[in-house]
Amino acid sequence: MDWREVRLEDVGEFVAWLRLPPAGRAGKALVLPSVDAQVGAATVNRKLSAVSSFYQHQTRHGVDVGELLVVWKPGGRGGWNPFLHHISKGLPQPHRAISLRAPRKLPRVLTATETRSNIKYMRQMAAAWSEEAIGQQPVGRLPWGFEAAYGQASEIAGDKGVDIAGGASTARQALIAGVIDELTLDIAPTLLGAGERMFDSVASFGFEPVEVLHSPLTTHIRYRRVNVG
Repeated sequence: MDWREVRLEDVGEFVAWLRLPPAGRAGKALVLPSVDAQVGAATVNRKLSAVSSFYQHQTRHGVDVGELLVVWKPGGRGGWNPFLHHISKGLPQPHRAISLRAPRKLPRVLTATETRSNIKYMRQMAAAWSEEAIGQQPVGRLPWGFEAAYGQASEIAGDKGVDIAGGASTARQALIAGVIDELTLDIAPTLLGAGERMFDSVASFGFEPVEVLHSPLTTHIRYRRVNVG
């Protein structure tokens, strides 16, 4: 079946097929409704989320898939609000058209040994971040500096690349050090009143945009260094 021709009924059959045991999926046995499902509701929802993301990706690139996996409902009141709720409230919000009710799992209780290990680790971290270790450095910066931290990460990665995640200060230090080949910026249309300038002391940007994904809530721009093949 062509993925462009899939309809909501086909997704329902896919969910039913997922819950069958292996023999039932292969069509070698007739499965009675009383048989326990092979996978739980949470597993099915994760697979549906992956399929939904695939179709949303196609939609962002101009492919018309209708509203196969996503239905639009007016934004309303609820117990949880997203980060940009003050901007998006009242607008339609996306919800999967098919989802299973999964039981909530309580977090696992740590054993006495695990608790002692966590306390020991936190004490070690607190000592490393003490005033004696940090001195006059700004709060939030590693005591050993960006270059030393990046060098340690590169040594561990070997031939593989190193991903750097952080805010404006971390990105600025990485740009100044010249260690970035690709840069992804997530831009949200909101005013916080204060912040950091990301490109201060960066002599030359030297990147070109290679991908832009946007929505009413945020814009994702991926840059690549010009001299990187």
